[in-house]
Amino acid sequence: MRKLIAKLFGLYTKQDHYLYVEIARQETEIQRRRYYQQVLDHLQRNGTLPTNCDLVIPKQSLIITNPETKEVIAHDGKWKRLPMDGEPVVITYKQND
Repeated sequence: MRKLIAKLFGLYTKQDHYLYVEIARQETEIQRRRYYQQVLDHLQRNGTLPTNCDLVIPKQSLIITNPETKEVIAHDGKWKRLPMDGEPVVITYKQND
C-alpha cells in the first residue's frame, strides 16, 4: 500500500532509496575500475603516468621505481614521493620471500 501511495504522489520509499544508492555505488565502482585500468595501460605502453593522474596509493605487492635514477617511488603500499607528470616509471611485483 505504501508503494502504491508513494508512486501516485511521485515519492520514494526506503527500498527505492537503497536501490538507487546501490546502483550509484556500482556505477562508480565500474567507472573507477575502467579509469585505473586505462592508467595501467598507459603506464605499460609509455612507461609514464598520464597527466593529472590521481593514483591514491599503490597495492602492497607493487614496487614503483624510476628506471633512470633507480629511485624507489612507492613500496609496501606507500608513496615515498608522488611521481611527476610524464616521469618514466617501472612497476614490478614484489617477490614472495
